[in-house]
Amino acid sequence: HVLKQCKEHDIEPPTYLVYQATEFIAETNGIPSIHAQDLALRMKHYLRRYIEVLHPDLVRHVRLEMGCAYPDHVRSTVENIAESIRMSSSNLLHQFINCEQKHSHESGKAAIYAGANVLYNGAIPEEYPFALDKKPYAILPVGGRAEKPFFTLTKKIAEERNTAVIPLFTHLGSRPTYYPYPDKGDPVTLEEYRNPNIKDGPIRSDIEAMRADGATPEMLDFILGEGTLRMS
Repeated sequence: HVLKQCKEHDIEPPTYLVYQATEFIAETNGIPSIHAQDLALRMKHYLRRYIEVLHPDLVRHVRLEMGCAYPDHVRSTVENIAESIRMSSSNLLHQFINCEQKHSHESGKAAIYAGANVLYNGAIPEEYPFALDKKPYAILPVGGRAEKPFFTLTKKIAEERNTAVIPLFTHLGSRPTYYPYPDKGDPVTLEEYRNPNIKDGPIRSDIEAMRADGATPEMLDFILGEGTLRMS
């Protein structure tokens, strides 16, 4: 919506980066790399097709980075940030211990998880894992309420470095997952997506937003390559 508004007002849209730190996630959550990479590539293909079909005018403004490696220089930076977090405030670290228990299957990685979020949220631009093609720039990380403690820490570290990072919150994706939860209402088939009586609030909001965006079951069927799009 923001990108479209920019276009309508003759403003060059910013780059919208959608990423997944795949290898970091796999390592932190104890997920086999081959499975994580397979799912990342599936998501990248689906998102690219979604944008191409529903928003062809925005394709060149959206950058998809899925299946990302966790190279040594990124690992080193994350570990340095994590050490700073450990040294700064035990109360601050306690917030991330609570978050880590929700995000990671591995114990004792709260500071590492927080450090990775700070890096990927753009608080240290000279170490940012993704090349920035526009200068001057500001990074606006977007996330649901689960990201609040990470955004708080990111902004604090960014301000200490005079870096422009402006976190934005959205009610969408408020229950982030790396895999579906059918028992909570996550639709895993197009037939379930058609069901207007999904009871889970966060999932219902996400699906209502998709439908408002034009993502009909027929459109998704076409995007997923299972059928033929019939335009009336």
